[in-house]
Amino acid sequence: MIKKVVCLVGIAGNGKDILLSCYTLKSYLVQFKEIRDKFNIVVLDYPVSASSEQIRRDIIKVQADYIGFSCYVWNREKVEYLISCFGWNDIIVGGPDILKSEETGRITFITGEGEAALYRYLLGKGPPIQGLDEMPETVVDYTKVDRMSFETQRGCNWRCAYCNYRKGNNKIRYRNPQTVIKEIKQAWESGIKTGRIVDPNFFSDPTHAVVILRGLIDNGIKMRLFFEVIPSYVNDNLTFHCAEYIQNGGELAIALGIQSLNRASLKAINRPNGGEDTAIKMLTAAGATLRLDSILGLPFETRHSYEQLIGYLCNYLAGSKHYPNPNLLMIINGTPLADKVKEFGLEVTDKYVTATPAMSWWDLNFCMKLNAILYRIYGPNSRVRDNYPTMDLEQLTEILLKINDKLPRMMSEDYYYNYMNNDIPDDLL
Repeated sequence: MIKKVVCLVGIAGNGKDILLSCYTLKSYLVQFKEIRDKFNIVVLDYPVSASSEQIRRDIIKVQADYIGFSCYVWNREKVEYLISCFGWNDIIVGGPDILKSEETGRITFITGEGEAALYRYLLGKGPPIQGLDEMPETVVDYTKVDRMSFETQRGCNWRCAYCNYRKGNNKIRYRNPQTVIKEIKQAWESGIKTGRIVDPNFFSDPTHAVVILRGLIDNGIKMRLFFEVIPSYVNDNLTFHCAEYIQNGGELAIALGIQSLNRASLKAINRPNGGEDTAIKMLTAAGATLRLDSILGLPFETRHSYEQLIGYLCNYLAGSKHYPNPNLLMIINGTPLADKVKEFGLEVTDKYVTATPAMSWWDLNFCMKLNAILYRIYGPNSRVRDNYPTMDLEQLTEILLKINDKLPRMMSEDYYYNYMNNDIPDDLL
């Protein structure tokens, strides 16, 4: 019998990562003999910078009968174009940027988790019941990747209004920690030196996180690992294991989702608050490098309160190895915040907030420029951070005023993340 070809296309958000979802789907499907007997599953993965024409040619080359796309906010336009190129194929589209399940001609849109849905689509019946902790390890060809992603859980403790990660997950569930340890060990032994845990809050279940960290330590893994945590979940036992992992030769880069110090803003977006100082101090003492996340443009945030946040970040960035991750609020379709744009009076241009009742366009743009200077000096690729062992809001503002005429009139994340390092020479700072 001639097998049909299922081509799963992943377009990652940057050039370092692969889109884990396609490999997870393939690993799930091929565990079943009835799938292996009827289908060949092919994964094509690309960075978001890959040309649509190259992806189109590669899909044609594998002679796909079914084409599956994982759709995210960063690749949606490219996916929409590629769908238009294959009107004669059966196409399945899933991912967090899909808002509802439906069939349109030969295109099927799937929301929520894709494993059982894709099995049902291909075979016309439901798969055997299998919990997340029973699912097989994700198999990847490590010769094709430089940095590997790992999933330890699905769902999140919180329902932050700007995020759609938890959509379709009414409760948080966990993978078998031994499976996760095995995946990371295989990647490490295959030469992968850098990994990313994709959970929104790796510390959501401290016991589960400790088992994984303990397994990495016991297996002699020394990978540079990145993961995100909510500050209030950091505790002594977790930081003890972080410190031991680092002392044994590993590295940890940990994103702390501070977002804002304005309690009214945090309440409006259903974001937990508190624990920031304790988390920063404990993880710093453990030897971790911290990425301190912030969001500009939240409801009720004022120029004054955001400047307070900038000053707060300066205190922890100066004289450390930590780096900032300042973001402008993006309104993502399907999130609770998207339904409250009018209620909060947010002005939105190309998905980004550009003014609020509490912050004019001018105020918001000024704060964006403070973000830019902060990132230029203390970003992960900065060449000048050692020149600024101390920093405060007043000094940062003085630097901004000195070089303001060299900056774009309208500041953007893309500029200060990708172009400012070259446009603003070190000697200007």
